[in-house]
Amino acid sequence: MSSSLIRIARAGLAVVTALAAAPGANASIVFYQLVTATAYTQTGDVQPATPSSYVALEQLGSSSAGDFTGASFSGGGTAATTLSDLNGVYQAVQSYSTQAALTAAIPNSTIYTFSLTGGSYNGQTATVTSFASNEYPATVPYLTGTTFNSLQNANAANTIELTFNYDGAFGSAAVAINNSGGGNVYEDATIPAGASSILIPANTLQPGTSYSLDLSDLAASITSGFTPAATGLVQEGDITVVNFTTAPVPLPPAAWLLLSGIAGIAVLGRMRRALS
Repeated sequence: MSSSLIRIARAGLAVVTALAAAPGANASIVFYQLVTATAYTQTGDVQPATPSSYVALEQLGSSSAGDFTGASFSGGGTAATTLSDLNGVYQAVQSYSTQAALTAAIPNSTIYTFSLTGGSYNGQTATVTSFASNEYPATVPYLTGTTFNSLQNANAANTIELTFNYDGAFGSAAVAINNSGGGNVYEDATIPAGASSILIPANTLQPGTSYSLDLSDLAASITSGFTPAATGLVQEGDITVVNFTTAPVPLPPAAWLLLSGIAGIAVLGRMRRALS
């Protein structure tokens, strides 16, 4: 799976993270979900207009080892798909070049089945149903003002303000920041409708480090299956990805003096050699 699809997968998990923050005491299967999203990449201080891809994501997670050893997804226009274990979350991601191709693979008003094999849940299934009609937002979410350029070479030791615009018709939006290895370093999955900015606390990020930021605006439909505590979820909407690198650690004044001295010595050495 490409790094960009891993980032989109993490963004799709944002709402699940909020819903499953406090599962029941006996919960094992925590969530299972189908996400269909139009993915954009923002490359400047303007709203992206052309999708980079259309994505279908299937995920399933458990809080207990041994619940199952394998999982698959089936239904709609897709053949049965094996979900791969990615750091404890079983998932599969498909990327399409057109909206029509995504809709053909994941049509509306269709029942989809998650199936488990092995372990204590062997043979069990649960279903979700896709939206009756497309639920993509009217506005592509994006970072507004000069936020994009401000992120490039940002000082990680300072508080970083993110300003953004999103449709808001689906309720909350989500922001996630991940490092180049796919690790999550910041997440806010409950940005309320009407909000236009959030603050990333100082020292949340590391200096001289590459990150990707995901701003997602996803409609959600919730059901349950496997166990009453397991959240079944269908999500559909837009995800905008922003790549940036923080500024390196600045040299202290003493280091600059030392470098200046070394440079001066080198210049004197070259002058002496020239005179001789």
